[in-house]
Amino acid sequence: MEVKRRTVKTLVTKLGSVSERTRVDALCELRLMTKLDAESRPLIAEAGAVPYLAETLYSSSHSSQDNSAATLLSLSISSRATFMSTRGLLDAISHILRRHSPESPHCRRVSTHHSFETGHLLGEVGSLLYVVGAMEVIAGG
Repeated sequence: MEVKRRTVKTLVTKLGSVSERTRVDALCELRLMTKLDAESRPLIAEAGAVPYLAETLYSSSHSSQDNSAATLLSLSISSRATFMSTRGLLDAISHILRRHSPESPHCRRVSTHHSFETGHLLGEVGSLLYVVGAMEVIAGG
């Protein structure tokens, strides 16, 4: 478990790199980890990945937005408490939802879907249900 923790810490640190390639590689690796290894999810959230992932939702790269949204969705399944205290996360999710249109390229539609699902999962906690309701209006749902 300690090796996994160190690997996660290294990847999360790379999310803050000045190198775009380093950030993208770390993001792709974290997405894969959250998809395939449920035990890694709390480690990733505790290591501070959520603010970096939220920031990536504003990226001009649709692939990065998709990877970030999918990673956030996976993390939100088991690390809701971290999400509730992450400043700006709901703003980032609503940013993706506002930019959605039916004519959007596939990656943007996937990012929108992942963002909406993350917002929906967070809304089940109760205190943010009204925010998620507003997101549904924005997304046309």
